[in-house]
Amino acid sequence: MSRVGVFASPEEAREFKQLLQQLRASGFQLAGGQQKPPVIDQQDTTVIYNASGLVIPPCAIVQCVGARSGVIEVRRPADRYGVNGPYLINGRNAIKIGERGVAYSAGNLLVHTNGTPTALTRLSPEANQWYAIANPAGNIIVLGKDAIRATPFDVQYRAMVGEFPTLIHAKTGIGGVAAASGTSTRTMGSASCTLYQSSSAGVLTATSLTITLYNQSATAVGGSRFVGASQNEKGLWVITIEDCT
Repeated sequence: MSRVGVFASPEEAREFKQLLQQLRASGFQLAGGQQKPPVIDQQDTTVIYNASGLVIPPCAIVQCVGARSGVIEVRRPADRYGVNGPYLINGRNAIKIGERGVAYSAGNLLVHTNGTPTALTRLSPEANQWYAIANPAGNIIVLGKDAIRATPFDVQYRAMVGEFPTLIHAKTGIGGVAAASGTSTRTMGSASCTLYQSSSAGVLTATSLTITLYNQSATAVGGSRFVGASQNEKGLWVITIEDCT
């Protein structure tokens, strides 16, 4: 292996060049010996490596899956709720397979036109897609619509990655949710439930989305019951409230 200047190998030099190009394309400028201006507000910036096997589109949502040589490996999201890793938003440049780029915790994001989110409503990734969808249980907050239409099915919205809600609302199916089993080691029961969204006045309305809810109790949750659920440390939504009337 031969060195190239300060780099350990030609491959490392190429990776640095790719990263520099991405930074410049994202609006970064080299100081050139000049004194840096004071930082008033700075977006969170993360250098990422495309491990997805696919080209990452501009403004796509990506899921962090590991670390590689000081950068974060990302792939196309595999879930909606962070079970397989946290999310970031790619910048305005595509990232080729096996190359580095820059992602953010806020920025323009592809949103599928299955709904028209308004400011301060929630989105989530969609499994095996680059875009986000309207979802009251998501951790992506809409800040406003961008004028750019990316494709016939996707529109760019200004958004930021935030926290998941502390409580979500849902309704169980006719079969309810099975009881958990085991004592020292417990396996939670689970079932697909209809996700509801709340208005600012506390009115709950059914969405077209379903969500898998888990039951840690030794007692089954009844069918067609309104429930509340919170996320555990693995990103699973666990029922904490049941309407037993």
